[in-house]
Amino acid sequence: MAYRRRSRSQMAAAFPDALVTGLEPLEPTIDPPDPDDAHVVAAALTGGAHVIVTDDQHGFTRPLPGNLTVETTDEFASAAEPTCLGGCAAP
Repeated sequence: MAYRRRSRSQMAAAFPDALVTGLEPLEPTIDPPDPDDAHVVAAALTGGAHVIVTDDQHGFTRPLPGNLTVETTDEFASAAEPTCLGGCAAP
């Protein structure tokens, strides 16, 4: 339990805008193939996301509401702009 609290605290500190609240009323209206994924779609819609990034795509085989799409981590990363986390060399 302490590990979960610490992990959640670290994620909240690293991504303060990532916590989505108020999705509970929407969750029962979502009907994905895997019912355990309804909260993911509800959170994405509530948070204004355009893409759900997951490698567990079996629960997202039906069209999603709104303009939501699903991408694997590889698809998402290959479409992302380079970030130069270690520092970029001058062109």
